[in-house]
Amino acid sequence: MTGKRTKNDIFAVLLVCIAALAAVLPALYTFVLAWKDYSPLQGLSGSHWVGTANFRKLFANPVFPQLLWNSLRLWLVGTVGAGALGLLIAQLAALIRDRRRLALCAGLLLIPAFLPPAVWMTLLTRYIGPALLQNAAAFDLAYLLTAGLPIAFLTAFAGTATAAAYRARGKSGASGALTGTLAALLIRTCACLSPDFETLYLTYNPLVYEKADTFSTYAFRMGLQNGDLSAAAAASVTAMLLQAVVAVVACGLLYLLLQKRPDASAMPEPPSGTSRLPWVTCGALAVGFSLLCGLPGDLTRTLPALTSALPALMGLAAAFCVLYAASDGKNPAWVIFAGIALAASGMLSGQYLLLRSAGLINTVFATGLTTWLTPAALVFVLTLAWVTCSSRGAVPWLLGTTACWLAAAGLGRLFPGIAMTMSGAGNLARMLTDLAHFGNAADAYLPLTAVSLVLGFAGAWCAYRAVRKV
Repeated sequence: MTGKRTKNDIFAVLLVCIAALAAVLPALYTFVLAWKDYSPLQGLSGSHWVGTANFRKLFANPVFPQLLWNSLRLWLVGTVGAGALGLLIAQLAALIRDRRRLALCAGLLLIPAFLPPAVWMTLLTRYIGPALLQNAAAFDLAYLLTAGLPIAFLTAFAGTATAAAYRARGKSGASGALTGTLAALLIRTCACLSPDFETLYLTYNPLVYEKADTFSTYAFRMGLQNGDLSAAAAASVTAMLLQAVVAVVACGLLYLLLQKRPDASAMPEPPSGTSRLPWVTCGALAVGFSLLCGLPGDLTRTLPALTSALPALMGLAAAFCVLYAASDGKNPAWVIFAGIALAASGMLSGQYLLLRSAGLINTVFATGLTTWLTPAALVFVLTLAWVTCSSRGAVPWLLGTTACWLAAAGLGRLFPGIAMTMSGAGNLARMLTDLAHFGNAADAYLPLTAVSLVLGFAGAWCAYRAVRKV
């Protein structure tokens, strides 16, 4: 028993260290950058200290109230609105009495979460029309349909999987569905001023600036487009500090929910088995994700892309620590990770400076190192972590689900690849985006949709096997 407890403590310490290195280090770079007048020639340490000048400039800017309100409003639209739909779906799924069918339903609900924002936007413009994207009054609805639907299905998955865990231990399935959806929404609350950046980037146009301009789009515009990294850092730090206050409350509530989870001793733990299939799946998808998300435009440079397997495996190692710590039942380590990582994630300026100082900009490492550090990836992993609570046998299968999602993100998400690899290495989404300018955008994204669905079904199969063990 002592040896098991020591092993759990080691993973808990590793988890908090990963949060510190992955999220806090770029956040610290961003924090220091916000107090300086950054000059690329002088570097971060040599740039002049200007104190609160960048913050005063931000607060005095007439767009600041708009940035604050838009960030919060779009988060509410994409979380509360989608959460209500997810809760309804989870409650309906909880009516399924057969455990195998309930697990199958949970896996299928996860498939839409694998489709990147570019696909959702293409579906919107093709079947509803581009009018929603050109009308400021209807932009919230457009955001809900493009960014909110994946959130709804991910939330429904968390509720359905938790309902399966409750029912397996003699508890109410409806109560489990409510608990799971609330947990997923609380995880998202840790990033309450970070609506999905990529959806905003893809739908951004002058007709909707007043509704779509947020802290993240402002930081991207000022930092990577205008070259004013200090102004971008001030906006990111402001959002981070405000999010951190809310994250403390959200993590406290999440920990209380964790305490009320059914005890694993209420039901014998299903045997984890000796199958190596999920581990082989994870490794193969990690390498595939590395190659595809960092595939150079010049195919003669494919060999150096093999080195990007390392950061992809680092991402999976981090996910394993999260899932393993969560499977300890009532271990608060992953709740601490949620607060730290999500509140401090998306620090674009700090990530950019760290990668540039290490000489990794425009290399295959940049996308691999940052894809799994985005709020979207962290929310996905942490939602899966909730499902693993008190079920260690589910860890390898949910790790396979994570690997599939990382592969889909590396293939189809423009951010952070579009920021970190402005030339040279690119991903499939960027190639198709360029192609869409010269033809039919919907037809250009058909290959991306097909590949995302294949990865979605693979992830759903892994999730199905995981829920069977919950």
